[in-house]
Amino acid sequence: MEVFINHKSYLLPESSTLSAVLEALQVSSPRGLAMAVNDQVVPKDRWAAFELRKHDRVLLIKATQGG
Repeated sequence: MEVFINHKSYLLPESSTLSAVLEALQVSSPRGLAMAVNDQVVPKDRWAAFELRKHDRVLLIKATQGG
């Protein structure tokens, strides 16, 4: 199924979860990450169970340090 991650199209298997998104993007550690689906923030403890649907829009944000 097609989903959009940070405005870029990706093909994922049906019933993929947010955790699968991290695997597809080869993210080794979710530390400092936040994810939203269709403009709704999804708590980190729900990523493994949160199933995506066709054409969902996922926003992946990584916290950075700076000043």
